[in-house]
Amino acid sequence: MAVIARRGIVEGWVQGVGFRWTAKEQAGALHLLGYARNKPNGSVELFIQGEQVEIESFIFLMNQKKTFPGTIDTVVWEDVPSRNFKDFSVY
Repeated sequence: MAVIARRGIVEGWVQGVGFRWTAKEQAGALHLLGYARNKPNGSVELFIQGEQVEIESFIFLMNQKKTFPGTIDTVVWEDVPSRNFKDFSVY
């Protein structure tokens, strides 16, 4: 299967609630690589890389109200080139 990558900006109440650590846990369970990091404006930037079905599963889980802590108002995703990640990091 081909490796793809997506970058997402998550807006809402997503800082200080464990959102990034939940992203790391879910990404690990799906064998995804990348990172989650807080942005100065209160949003979280996600970079997820892996097989398309796992990325779609991650995005589906994010849309479930009980899976990720906090409140997601909007997520804007874009396809991006893959990178040479070894794991999923939290910044």
